[in-house]
Amino acid sequence: MRRNILPMAIALSAMYMSIAACNGTAADSKDKDSTGSQAAQTEQLAGSEQDSVPYKIAENYFVNNSVKDSIPAKITDKATFDQYFGMAATMGAGGEPTPIDFNEQYVIVLNHPTTAQKIELIPLGLIKKDGNIVLSYKQTVGEQLGFTIHPLLILVVNKKDDGNLVLQKQ
Repeated sequence: MRRNILPMAIALSAMYMSIAACNGTAADSKDKDSTGSQAAQTEQLAGSEQDSVPYKIAENYFVNNSVKDSIPAKITDKATFDQYFGMAATMGAGGEPTPIDFNEQYVIVLNHPTTAQKIELIPLGLIKKDGNIVLSYKQTVGEQLGFTIHPLLILVVNKKDDGNLVLQKQ
């Protein structure tokens, strides 16, 4: 009888962790795009010759372990993107990587070196000005972690909104 308890306990623990991993909230899987954050930006830009550029935040990608060089800030084709990034599908709603159609879209990458601190890269606005695409962003530094992470922000942009990329850290 005692022999059967340990395997059963392990099986129940594994089942519990699987169920817990699948339970995401609707807030966790909400579609992140530029419509909310750029509403204020649009008001500030009124009367100027700057155009707000829509974008979508790409979710569930990671930097490949083989990457030793710097990552380009702008990537326009799938082959180059695949050299630097892998897909990180997770269970639950919103667990699939954001689809990117490189025939019609390109990506802007904000890449922070590997660190043991919580780092968040937050887009503040994306505008087109004088033939340039200008990404304003801020970086927040949080608590020390017990492990290392590779902070990353990938924005998906329509190729019709193309130009020289300018990054502005606030």
